[in-house]
Amino acid sequence: MPALSTLFKHIKKLGNSKVRFNIETKISPEKPNDTVSAAVFARKLLDLVREHGMQSRVTVQSFDWRTLQIVNQLQRGQGKRVKTSCLTAQQAWANNITPKSDKGPFWTGSVRAADHPDVPSMVKAAGCNIWSPYFADITPALVKKAQSLGLQVIPWTANTEAEMIAVIEAGADGLITDYPDRAKALLAQRKITIR
Repeated sequence: MPALSTLFKHIKKLGNSKVRFNIETKISPEKPNDTVSAAVFARKLLDLVREHGMQSRVTVQSFDWRTLQIVNQLQRGQGKRVKTSCLTAQQAWANNITPKSDKGPFWTGSVRAADHPDVPSMVKAAGCNIWSPYFADITPALVKKAQSLGLQVIPWTANTEAEMIAVIEAGADGLITDYPDRAKALLAQRKITIR
């Protein structure tokens, strides 16, 4: 697997200015010794993105919002900014919104569910540009609420046609899938333009 700097150099060499990068920080407040700290992780990633001039082409996403909040803090007052996407899941097998106890660990950084009426409000308070929920966690009302707050809604990972249709019909701004060819064909059938 190439290093991120190698990938950036390769894309620049190809001269392709349309390629965007959705980079996930794989970090966990439940396993603090598995990686560098959230602050070091975020700073090193942002430094690398800036070094290669990729700010306007990168979105940083994470279930652990600490890195996203730090990226946003480090960019205050700057022109070209990396977008941030708050990943969420509220399932029995994964839930980064509701902590296991009042003492944490808190996947949502400084933002607490108890202080907000819904997840879109939490994402807005965290400073993210994008809310990226598990596709089964969305409703049309939550999508509209997020969009009214100025957030894009891009659910993950809709792989079947039924899942993709549910995301489209909920009014999401995009979707994450392991099968972009299927999504592209489905959007074409529905005469939805890909931007």
